[in-house]
Amino acid sequence: MRALFTSLSIVDSPAGARISTAVFAAVTIALTLWVILRIGLLAAVVMFFVEFVLDRLPLTLDPNRLYFASGWATMAAVAALAAMAFWMARAGEPLFGRGKAVGSR
Repeated sequence: MRALFTSLSIVDSPAGARISTAVFAAVTIALTLWVILRIGLLAAVVMFFVEFVLDRLPLTLDPNRLYFASGWATMAAVAALAAMAFWMARAGEPLFGRGKAVGSR
């Protein structure tokens, strides 16, 4: 389905932007397929959820905007989700591998 929409957007875009749109679409489709086939369906669902959230919520670095706090809260939630997923993926192992003592081989 995504490939159909991608091909329609390439046909509809102006002549100068068709190559860049096609390259972006190919990279997007390749990344999506890689995540689904290599990492798994749960990772793909989380990827689509995060993409949905980040696309639809206003994010800004300008502290004078009304939605400044909600943007930072959104980014904190995404970072917390990534940190929790990293912690769970380690499955009880130390977070950054087993360290070797200084001087040992």
